[in-house]
Amino acid sequence: MNQISKTISFELMNSLPIGMLFIDVSGYCKFVNAAFWKLFGIEDHQAHGKGWLNLFNNNEKEILKKLLRGQVAELASNTVTGKIFFRLTPTPFYDGLCCCTVEKINNNTNKDDKQQHIQQILDCTDAILYSADIRGRITTFNRAAKQAIQARKGVAIQIGDYWPDIISGDTGLDKERMEQLLRFVLAGNSYKTTEDILVGNGEKLTYSVQASPVFNEENQVVGAVLCAHNITVETRLQRESAEKALLRTQELEHWNQFYDMLISVLAHDLRQPLTTIILNADLVTHLNEKLPREDLNGIMDTLRNTSKKSMELMEGLLYWVESKKQDFTYKPEPINLYNLIEEANALFIYDQQLKGIVLQIEVLREEVVYAHYQMILFVLRNLISNATKYAFDNSIIIARADVSDKELTIIIQDSGKGMTTEQLDGLFSRKRSKVPSEKLGGAGMALTIAHEMIGKMNGRIRAESQPGKGTKFFLNFPTDILTT
Repeated sequence: MNQISKTISFELMNSLPIGMLFIDVSGYCKFVNAAFWKLFGIEDHQAHGKGWLNLFNNNEKEILKKLLRGQVAELASNTVTGKIFFRLTPTPFYDGLCCCTVEKINNNTNKDDKQQHIQQILDCTDAILYSADIRGRITTFNRAAKQAIQARKGVAIQIGDYWPDIISGDTGLDKERMEQLLRFVLAGNSYKTTEDILVGNGEKLTYSVQASPVFNEENQVVGAVLCAHNITVETRLQRESAEKALLRTQELEHWNQFYDMLISVLAHDLRQPLTTIILNADLVTHLNEKLPREDLNGIMDTLRNTSKKSMELMEGLLYWVESKKQDFTYKPEPINLYNLIEEANALFIYDQQLKGIVLQIEVLREEVVYAHYQMILFVLRNLISNATKYAFDNSIIIARADVSDKELTIIIQDSGKGMTTEQLDGLFSRKRSKVPSEKLGGAGMALTIAHEMIGKMNGRIRAESQPGKGTKFFLNFPTDILTT
């Protein structure tokens, strides 16, 4: 190589960012470029002609042998900035020289530094992580695992601890079960579950737990790793959300049933007074000129009274709707029972006359019941309505009262068709699958409402009946106003 060619080649190599070192077959350094100088802090004139050992001041004979054989080698060198790791890659000898490219590599290739770096990564997570060997002895754990064990047991977790032993009995987890889990995982199986764990203050925490086997290069199980993540907040939110959804569903179902009952009662209990009004209106329309003044006045009175009773019925229903609200407060009042029964029966006198039925009231005129006026009136109307509807023609409906020291019992009795045991069992239920719809219709719904109203007045309602022998309804109310 002539002088001009050498000058051009040296200038070219000095412009390269990669460190370059030229050695001869004896291991003597012939040339280094500027990048090499920056890496090692050595100038070209200092390196020229020096042997490998003199250049680096170490005893890396094996590295030199590798380079002379054309093999890549790594070198740790003490420089002014500390120990630095390099990788040297040789080229084949040409014209008696070997060019070695030199690059600085990360000193984290050091095994201890790698483990330290991995440990730092593991400590960054809030999940509990630890690994165990094939015997179940702890080999690695992170900061979260250390803190959890320290808080629960009061002692620090140590390398070599038996994994099931670190789960104390007061956590609610069984050691035998933990050993079964360990054997299951060390057999090559993965396991995932959710566990509730008790902590020192009695609080229950929920963890998502996953355990997996660790395999070596020969695909043999050499240990296990466990990850436990605290999902208490997420689980609590999910449970609360599910509970709220369930309550909301139940509330919607409740209100759907309520509206069904309301519609049925309106259809049942308003039909009768409206029918009476229509019949009397037709009578006046067709016989207006032929009716005596006295009869016409009687019809007008009937229309007025029927309309009035219908309004009172609506008020009772509206009060029942009001009673469904959460802020409803029941306030009982003394009510004359005899007058109450007469008023409740007023809507049904016309039908009773058509069937030849007589209501017989066996109640003292001064008898008093403590209840809510509109609600008990609604209940009695419903019972008398059913008695009128199902009583035999030319029969008697009895309304009487039995009084004891603590209770007043109102009895409404008819001698009509009666009911079977199955029909009685579902009489006051919203789901009357055993009661034919054609038997009770809207009256059945009204009985359910009556049952709710009686309950709100601290009373009880029950029925006795036999097919063909009529039905008795019993209403029980406390006689002491303080218990109502």
